[in-house]
Amino acid sequence: MPDICSKIAAVTLGCKVNQVDTARLFESLKDLAQNYHIALEWVDEREKADLYLVNTCSVTASTDSQCRKAISKLHRLNPEGKIIVTGCYSDHGREKLTSMPGVKAVVANRDKDILPYFCIQALLPEKEREEFSYNKRTRDYFKQAVGGKHEWFFAVGED
Repeated sequence: MPDICSKIAAVTLGCKVNQVDTARLFESLKDLAQNYHIALEWVDEREKADLYLVNTCSVTASTDSQCRKAISKLHRLNPEGKIIVTGCYSDHGREKLTSMPGVKAVVANRDKDILPYFCIQALLPEKEREEFSYNKRTRDYFKQAVGGKHEWFFAVGED
């Protein structure tokens, strides 16, 4: 019996590679959630969710703007929802993204392999979050820090 029931939605912007990445993430996340006794319900991006994953594109300045608009729309829909951003725009738009209300994490495109784990940690109560090692770096990626007018989780992929 799950201890936590969470609703998750995804916004996938850009190319077919992002669509495939999002589908893979959902499968990995579903499998990993069982280990943490979390029941996941996939909902449409227009519904309120506990966690929103935004897989971004960054082909042009216009697509960067589209990504920010999508994130703002999610936050307006559900100010309590946690937003995790990945994809091409996360690589060079980190500063803008981490300053956006609702964004709890920005995960570099090269670190997509840890996204399922990162999503699970974001859904867990703070006292249950784990410290983990990645790329020979051990940090508490889930320790909250104050950023601007809201709280956000440490951005993975910084040098």
